[in-house]
Amino acid sequence: MAKFKTPEMSWIVQDLNQEWRRFYRQAMCIFEGPLHDKEDGVKVSYVKLWVGDKGLDVFEGFTFAQPADAKKLDIVLKKFEDYCTPHKPLADTLTLEKAIEIGRSHETNLASLKKLTKDEDLICICN
Repeated sequence: MAKFKTPEMSWIVQDLNQEWRRFYRQAMCIFEGPLHDKEDGVKVSYVKLWVGDKGLDVFEGFTFAQPADAKKLDIVLKKFEDYCTPHKPLADTLTLEKAIEIGRSHETNLASLKKLTKDEDLICICN
């Protein structure tokens, strides 16, 4: 196999979304080039190597619909993309009072809020 510069993901940048796009472009050049004949599971292993320790921690936090999905390149790349995409500001979401007015349950709102913040430690205090 020809030598090539492997992509590296920096997790300490200001704009994680832009860093992901840069990483993704470089990785795809390698996947479509020298690694084009490799199976998805092998390509996912390369991604896990290239994203470094922080990326491995992120990967281990992903939940997959099926265990086999963790070895599907398109699904893994989408999970990383979603993780690196900026969160929608909470100010743009419905307030609890407004959501209740339109018939959404407290549990639905709390689940939506957790999904938006991607923070499992979120504590919601409601009056």
